[in-house]
Amino acid sequence: MQTKRHSWLLGGAGVAFALLMLILVVGALGFWAEPAPAAIPSGWMPVFWDPFDTLTDTLATWTITDNVAGAYQWGWTVYTDTTGVTETLAGGLWAAGGGTLGREQSWLTGTYTHSLDTWAIAGPFTTTQAGIWGARAQLRVQNAITTGDALFIGLSLDGETFEGITLTEVLTGWQTVDVAWNSTSPVQGVEVWLGLRFVSGDEGLAAGPLVDEVLLEFNHGYKLFVASLRRDPTPTPTPTPAIYLDDFNDPESGWRTGEALRYNFWDENHPGWEIVANIEYIEGHYQIYIPLTRHGGGEVDTWWVWPALAAPLPEELYPLPTHYCIEARASFVNSPVGERLWWAHWGIIFAANEELTDFYTFQINENRTRAVIRYLNYVYPGNENERYRRFMTPPDYETNRMIKIVDWVDIDYSNIYVGPEYNTIMVVRKGNVMDFYVNDVYMFHTSFASLPQENIGLLGGSWEVTPLDLRFDYFRYEPNCAEAFQSP
Repeated sequence: MQTKRHSWLLGGAGVAFALLMLILVVGALGFWAEPAPAAIPSGWMPVFWDPFDTLTDTLATWTITDNVAGAYQWGWTVYTDTTGVTETLAGGLWAAGGGTLGREQSWLTGTYTHSLDTWAIAGPFTTTQAGIWGARAQLRVQNAITTGDALFIGLSLDGETFEGITLTEVLTGWQTVDVAWNSTSPVQGVEVWLGLRFVSGDEGLAAGPLVDEVLLEFNHGYKLFVASLRRDPTPTPTPTPAIYLDDFNDPESGWRTGEALRYNFWDENHPGWEIVANIEYIEGHYQIYIPLTRHGGGEVDTWWVWPALAAPLPEELYPLPTHYCIEARASFVNSPVGERLWWAHWGIIFAANEELTDFYTFQINENRTRAVIRYLNYVYPGNENERYRRFMTPPDYETNRMIKIVDWVDIDYSNIYVGPEYNTIMVVRKGNVMDFYVNDVYMFHTSFASLPQENIGLLGGSWEVTPLDLRFDYFRYEPNCAEAFQSP
């Protein structure tokens, strides 16, 4: 199974730091123009900004290393930046633009070499204020790579151990990348390094990654609510807004647990209540387990089971605003490697009423596709009533109605993983407009006339193929973050 975070160790054994690393956010966004970013969300203060416009400043800021005796490495380069029909010359940091051979090339016609391993590290950066809640880096990226290559972007608190994200997909055109860490309490005297690492394989050659407009910010105004610590026994004035993050390591963090019962009224041979799912905390995850269905030799009917689960946000985060981001990561751990639990699905509830009977979801499934679905008159733990209306009498057949706002499509999206691999999905709400991301890739956006405001949460379950073991790695909610994202 994929690990819960990416960790790169530079130069031998480093000292691991206890951080809650947040996952990559990619949006097709040309971020801030120089001389400095103007639209910084409240609480975040810039400590480092590099638009790569002068060669002297770039070389003075970054420490560059490589494994090919200085032949190819990160280096400053000039490239042509195209906006609409306007072309201008700009400076950037190119993974194959430095070194004795690399500096003789031009972006985008030049290439790196096989088996290259080159680092560009900036820092340390410190704060003069009394403690920070975290840090984040934002940068624009074009990732012109081939199979076997990887661009890593990470942060470090000791200059040796970097944790962040790894990009192995091609990113054409400028994409904005976010990587961050957060603390559960203000950290004083912290030093932060930003690291870029490019590693090439041996299957092909391309131009390599190009980055520009690198911004590092410290968080002086947000408090992070980790679920196990969200009730402070000695309250102090808390800056708002706040971030809620549950990594599910605390089994008392407040999410619903226990056996899920559903009444079987359509099978005359097995009428009555059946345990169709079990919800619990397990091994640092939040689990939805659905046993083998009777159709496949099990003891209960577990087709069409999808528990909806409200996030137990602390009182300080209510009422919910109209702008926020929700992110979650999960894996079907019992899905064979390289295979699929057909139509197994999970997603984020991004808007719901207080009773959780009317809610909106963004979901992905093991068929490698995605959908936006509204559930109306939902009854826990779910049922596909279109299949069973002939067994029902009014008003029962009006329960668990699924309204497909963006339907599943017969497309295999390469950025949706199958088998036991983790998938990360994110919903960015900007009023009644929603942007949807899967594994750092922007998918689409849609708008709504109105949305409920009382709940957010998670949903996941089966259609036909069971058993199903779905485990959520984390759930993250941040209000008023949407200003940092722009639909392509």
